[in-house]
Amino acid sequence: MCSCDDESLETELHTDILYQKKYDLTYSKPLKFDTFSAELKGEDLNSSIIHFKITRYDGVVIYEEYLDGETVIGDDEDLDTLEIDTREKLVHSRVDNYLQDKAELIIILEKIRPMVKSM
Repeated sequence: MCSCDDESLETELHTDILYQKKYDLTYSKPLKFDTFSAELKGEDLNSSIIHFKITRYDGVVIYEEYLDGETVIGDDEDLDTLEIDTREKLVHSRVDNYLQDKAELIIILEKIRPMVKSM
């Protein structure tokens, strides 16, 4: 899934990682840890892209999604008014919260899906 146009996505994928967060969680197989990660990529915050992916315990990417960075970190006009340290903390916090919420939602939906099918 991508909510970014193909041209901007291709450009942003080959730029620097501005911030990255990872969690190791059991998901695809009990007792094995998969990596849930979110990378904020781009030349700057105003043109950034979030790359969310789940990498299975054996290194295979089993899901990935690209989002316009503004969707997660907020409007660049608001961010530009903040001091650099405050802006970095806020951006990191928003990416962390996005990753945690996304991971929890995927795991919860996977657990209730068998219950829904059996009803």
